[in-house]
Amino acid sequence: MTHRNPRANANRLLVPVVFYAVAIAAAGWLSRGAVRWFLAALLAVNAVSTVAFACYAAVGIDYLQEYYIGYFYFSAPVITLLVIAVAVVHAPPAPLGAVLAAGAGVLGVAAFALAPATAVNTSETDPALPAAVRSVAAQADGKTVVIRFNHDAWTDVTGFLVQAERTGVRACVQNPAWTFMMTRQFICTPRQVAGGAPFWFNSPTAPRGTAVIATLKNSQVIKEG
Repeated sequence: MTHRNPRANANRLLVPVVFYAVAIAAAGWLSRGAVRWFLAALLAVNAVSTVAFACYAAVGIDYLQEYYIGYFYFSAPVITLLVIAVAVVHAPPAPLGAVLAAGAGVLGVAAFALAPATAVNTSETDPALPAAVRSVAAQADGKTVVIRFNHDAWTDVTGFLVQAERTGVRACVQNPAWTFMMTRQFICTPRQVAGGAPFWFNSPTAPRGTAVIATLKNSQVIKEG
């Protein structure tokens, strides 16, 4: 059993606060005129995005361990470092400022690359997708693959649609309620529904006695009709 260290968590929160304070000081003391206003605007954007992301995390994210949801917020530390670098460039004589900024940039990129939270999330990858798309396409016999699915199969359906698009297989989702996730591009038109080959993604497994065309991480695919 692991125990969280409150002091370690507090230190993690303190780091961005300190960097942000340094950025404010650098923008205020080392820059002038239009540059100062530009840097202030960048810091304001950072503050707004931080508040927005905090609210999003509090009420809109179901699984906080899924780091990919917050990948867009990696811009915040980058912007903070950028403000410090630009302010430093405009403070000392130009050559020295450029050298200092370049060094800070290298250190920042290195720290970002080594941070565990910046690693790509591969928890939803499925090596069975290419074979599944080929099998379903073969069963569709040249028609558009029309997909219906149980709610919990949505992760497989999104991956299937991407793989189908990459390999030139026409596929769409019959239910327009999923436009918010699948995008309008992958929602079937009435003509596609009428002339397509219907398939069902069953989660977690297909009904007993049905012919399973493909098995994915969270569902099994059968042909309807």
